[in-house]
Amino acid sequence: MGRPHGATPLYGIVPGTHPGGRRIVFGVGLVVLLPILWAAIYLDLWKAFVVVLAVVAIEFVTTYSPVDLSDSIRLRREFAFLFIGAIIVLTVHEIRVSYSRISAHREVREAQLTLTSARFMNRIA
Repeated sequence: MGRPHGATPLYGIVPGTHPGGRRIVFGVGLVVLLPILWAAIYLDLWKAFVVVLAVVAIEFVTTYSPVDLSDSIRLRREFAFLFIGAIIVLTVHEIRVSYSRISAHREVREAQLTLTSARFMNRIA
């Protein structure tokens, strides 16, 4: 018995299915990335990297507990979470630094404009 003519396999489209009929168990990977995003937005750079290292440690523990993965898969997952977490933290930090620089530049320009307009108004009066 094969699959009926015209039917397409749904693995890859339907999450949680696998071609062998086995169910794929999703980990907490994406949920654990949320603290990285929060830390990147609200904490200092070094504190955010501490959160990234904590997330990598949590992901390492979760590779042992529910399933037994090979060391190469475990290493790839840890490297991926470390890399993605570092990219998120660095990107958000650069956006924050850039925003504060632009805000400071705007305040200087506003002070210069206020001073110039005050001088102009004194000349007219």
